[in-house]
Amino acid sequence: MAFGRWLVLGGIALALPLAAAAAAPKTERVVKVGYFEYRPGIFRAPGGQVEGFYPELLRAVAAEEGWRLEYVFGSWNDGLDRVRSGEVDLLTSVAFTEERATYLDYCHQPLLTVWGELYLPADSPARSIVEVRGLTVAVMRGDFNGLSFRRLADQLGLECRFVECSDFAEVFATVQAGRAEAAVVNSVFGRAMHEAYGLRPTGTVFSPFDIFFAVAKGKNPEVREALDRALERWRSDAKSPYYEARERWLHAGAGEVRVVPKWVGRFIGGAVLVLAVAGGFIVLLRSQVRRQTEGLRAERERFRVLVENIHDLVIEVGGDGRVRYVNRLQSRTLGYAPSALLGRELAEFLHPDDRTRWAALAGPDSDDLGRLRLRAADGEWRTMECAASPLGEGGTRIVTARDVTERLKIEAVRDGLESQLRQAQKLEAIGTLAGGIAHDFNNVLTGIVGNAEVIALELPPGHGLDEPIEAIRQAGARARDLVARILTFSRRSEPRRRFCPVTPIIRETIQLLRAAMPAEISIRADLPAAGANVLCDSSQIHQVLMNLCTNAMYSMRRDGGVLSLAETEVIVDAGLVAQQPRLKPGNYVRITVQDTGCGMSPGVQSRLFEPFFTTKPPGEGTGLGLSVVHGIVATHEGAITLASHEGEGTTFQIYLPVAVQPERQLEVAAPADLPRGGGQRILVVDDEEVIRTMLDRVLTRLGYRPECCASVEEGWGRLAAAPQEYSLVLSDLSMPAANGLELAARLRTLKAPPPLVLMSGYVGPVEADRARELGVAAILDKPPELAALARLLRRVLEKGRTAG
Repeated sequence: MAFGRWLVLGGIALALPLAAAAAAPKTERVVKVGYFEYRPGIFRAPGGQVEGFYPELLRAVAAEEGWRLEYVFGSWNDGLDRVRSGEVDLLTSVAFTEERATYLDYCHQPLLTVWGELYLPADSPARSIVEVRGLTVAVMRGDFNGLSFRRLADQLGLECRFVECSDFAEVFATVQAGRAEAAVVNSVFGRAMHEAYGLRPTGTVFSPFDIFFAVAKGKNPEVREALDRALERWRSDAKSPYYEARERWLHAGAGEVRVVPKWVGRFIGGAVLVLAVAGGFIVLLRSQVRRQTEGLRAERERFRVLVENIHDLVIEVGGDGRVRYVNRLQSRTLGYAPSALLGRELAEFLHPDDRTRWAALAGPDSDDLGRLRLRAADGEWRTMECAASPLGEGGTRIVTARDVTERLKIEAVRDGLESQLRQAQKLEAIGTLAGGIAHDFNNVLTGIVGNAEVIALELPPGHGLDEPIEAIRQAGARARDLVARILTFSRRSEPRRRFCPVTPIIRETIQLLRAAMPAEISIRADLPAAGANVLCDSSQIHQVLMNLCTNAMYSMRRDGGVLSLAETEVIVDAGLVAQQPRLKPGNYVRITVQDTGCGMSPGVQSRLFEPFFTTKPPGEGTGLGLSVVHGIVATHEGAITLASHEGEGTTFQIYLPVAVQPERQLEVAAPADLPRGGGQRILVVDDEEVIRTMLDRVLTRLGYRPECCASVEEGWGRLAAAPQEYSLVLSDLSMPAANGLELAARLRTLKAPPPLVLMSGYVGPVEADRARELGVAAILDKPPELAALARLLRRVLEKGRTAG
């Protein structure tokens, strides 16, 4: 009995200090919080107080724990340095990285799941991540989002320039001020603030990750534990301060939280006085068990968070090939519910061509699977880069897979664009070369045609050489048209439409095709003797026919066949107009190109006129395809129809409107009928000796007094000395040193300059506008026809005399 009294008294003695300690007021704890400007997460309000999603949560915890919060402002990197040095106790909005984990302890409970997002100015022409190649991108210094985007840009080969800023607000301000052309921030700040800075989201999101509260490594564990307790309790209550703060501060869709129910044991008990000693031992024992349990649970939760939030697909496959576990991010990659995969064989979701490889490489001695294709929930095949590692006994393996489908598509598009660019550069180089050759050939041609005209002038009547001289003239005219085609091909001359029949163009096409046509293919032509006129660029129509005929020959390359070309004049009525809305009722020339080749499927026919579409294998396709044919015909106010069946050949029909008026034929004036001069003095400026000699003879025969110079400097010296001595200046446009336009500019400095006529095989829009500004009287095409030259000189001289 005495022992019982002592036991009770001892229990009372132990319990009284415990009760006194529990009743004593808590000492106010100062918690210093490092932060940077990060609306709406945390920011300094106009009144100086710190507001936002994180401060509201921290105030609620501080009220429960008896803390006094002090905020220390700085950049993001300032906060990391201060928590290391102990200047601050706590950081908000911290992403987990292995490097940071060496000096930070993270709360177990995540705050939000966020991701990086790319933003552009509202008026930017760019629309996707591929189009930021070569642009300047603003990122926050040390930010996880910026680092992730740099890695993504390197993988895609975008070669962007980067500007580092102290916080997200400076990132957006840098783009708004024009010092950068794109911005990368996280989704919380971007969705809330992009409109204020005149930016727009691109929809390019990447690298989702959790953000946490964090303290210095090994310091302030009570702060971290108090935050974890509050967050774990609040997440199970929809009316808690956590959800109220989310509703108040966060933009819809800016962040999500994974609410994972967790067992939380809380010890509630009291010790009665009689059992105080036994209660003390029980409390001590439970405290030890709780610490060990919390440590194990924290370690387990850490690995669960890592696996659940890794950006790759993680699958546990048993020795029987069935899926035992799959992380939650598979729903973003493949779109399945977890129950749709668990318990099923992974091979069911593999592409049939990859199943044999999976079976061979999924054994215990293999740790690399390479690329495999998995079927997503929408039926699309996703290409995955896979690796496998054994897990314990029984053949269980952990497979990690990264979705590279979009990356491969982007690479394919990039490779295609680069190939097209190289092809375009080759064509541009050929065009430049052709243009230079055409310019030089024009000068040679001017000498040939001009001297033929001189011969015709010099010979006496009845000389009997009219036929060969006329042949030279006709050959010169054809050569002149050929030069025009070369200049059009090199894009140095705009297409010229003239009234002409199509029949000669078709015949010329057939002649060119015969030289390259295999013996197994024959040509049939049904052409009129003289077809109707159309208003067209003959070189472009020639290009259309060559394209169609070449494709027809390609379709018959194996079995041979017949290529048929026909020309017919038809009347387009309302029925055909209904089928071809581009046409208008009236008379048309119909050109038919028909082959007996392999024909085309409906799918190929539906895409035939798309740019760059071809059915030929790599290396055999040339040019831009039938989209060019369609464009040329459309610009001629015509239409093209297609009829084809697999194994039965293909028929194209081209409709071109008949010309409203006949082509105006050039008058061929006899030498005696040519307009002649009255001894006027003409200064000729041309760097080609053969042209100077020819013009000297022609102008002399036309009744003028020519005086020839080899350069602008020589001609200007004579004009400056005695401008009144010359009635007209005839000058070449393109010369090595100074050109004809420079001579025109110098003539304007004279008080009463003689009129200037320029000669050139090609005059572009810029040169033509400049010539008008400088008061050039006329521009004469090279090689000039004698009649045209004579009439032009008479017209310019009479106009100058009238003006004088």
